Amino acid sequence: MAQVVRLRNIMKDSTHILAWLLAAEEHPHLQETPEYQAAFRALQASDDLQARFEESKRFLARHPVLTRVEGLPAESRARIEAVLKTRMKKLPEGKLVTLNPWSVRKHFAWAAILVLLLAGMSVMSSYIIQHQDHDTRIARHVPPQEAFYQFIGQLAERRMPLQVRDNDNTRLVSWLNEQGADAFVTPPGLSGKETMGCAYLDGPDGKIALICFKTENGIVHLFVTSSESLDLVGRSPGKPLLVNGRHAMEWHDEANAYLLLTHDKDQALPEVFL
Repeated sequence: MAQVVRLRNIMKDSTHILAWLLAAEEHPHLQETPEYQAAFRALQASDDLQARFEESKRFLARHPVLTRVEGLPAESRARIEAVLKTRMKKLPEGKLVTLNPWSVRKHFAWAAILVLLLAGMSVMSSYIIQHQDHDTRIARHVPPQEAFYQFIGQLAERRMPLQVRDNDNTRLVSWLNEQGADAFVTPPGLSGKETMGCAYLDGPDGKIALICFKTENGIVHLFVTSSESLDLVGRSPGKPLLVNGRHAMEWHDEANAYLLLTHDKDQALPEVFL
């Protein structure tokens, strides 16, 4: 009973509702929690919440750097932690701090600046790491197809960097084409599935299109790049393999090379008719 009352109190605040809904977009396992289910029911019952939810998703898609700060080096985190601890020590013990509207706005502004700083450092760190990995691959003469698998395996260990979020496959494919991706064919077994989002990424040997699908077996990720960039010719039917412990299937035609990868390591691939 206490849990029910707590959920009702939390879900009276639309900000909490939107927070849970947006968090579940990034971390689907949260959809199993009572908080998310209560938020989802509130969303279904309110046109206003639905409009605000869609607006929030569009904002996150346009400004991912403002809300994503993963990848920050440990050394940078340690320096930030030291500064914050020093600042906290300056506050006198036992003193009640009174905040007026101006000080609240000032502290919020400082917090926003800190988030932007962290995000900027994260982008710089990711850029440096990506180029270091690329230089290392060249030095070791890794074959393009093997480098492709390694790149995807590293992505799978982190959160997929989706640039656009939409549950309609055709709109995602259109967006990818607008970014310069060559036309490709979504497997019939996936074309009718609900999607989560997509991205157009810089791979080790060329651009890679990514679309994430929801299936009966869980989330799967479809990666598409040009066959030429992987030194592949002709056609090859679907062939199962493991990528960083995850089940995958790869195939290619004259134009494109495809790799379908499960989100979790203990997850089975859905039946896909190639």
